[in-house]
Amino acid sequence: GMRMKFSLCIALSHGAEFIIMDEPTVGLDPVVRSEVLEELQSLMENENIGVLISTHITSDLERIADYITFIKDGSIVFSKPKDEIMESYKIVKGDCNILTKEVEKHFEGISKNRFGFEGLTSQVDKVREILGDNIVVDRATIEDIMILKK
Repeated sequence: GMRMKFSLCIALSHGAEFIIMDEPTVGLDPVVRSEVLEELQSLMENENIGVLISTHITSDLERIADYITFIKDGSIVFSKPKDEIMESYKIVKGDCNILTKEVEKHFEGISKNRFGFEGLTSQVDKVREILGDNIVVDRATIEDIMILKK
């Protein structure tokens, strides 16, 4: 934690206008991780410093990112404002026996197990129209989107 804080101090001491960080919170305990994220957010908001973060900790992205670029197998899947991404997708859950080929075409990705299915969709109204009250709809997290998106 101290090493990350020290690195941040060094970058800022040179009057940096843009900071690039690779996995800045990996291995940090929750308290220090929160402090680092708060400091980065403060820099972006109050000091007008740009910050580019490469991370696998999706909760960090949900907390401080303005834009998210998702790269899978070396290709950009999407690059959009975080709020637009979060508003575009929903998680739909239900019994596997209600899934048909027609329904499945309205999902970006589906995970099935013995308890039912969990699907990512940007067409929640269409899915609700077809499946009615047989489903539960939840907010999708960035992690849900990255795992389920084809």
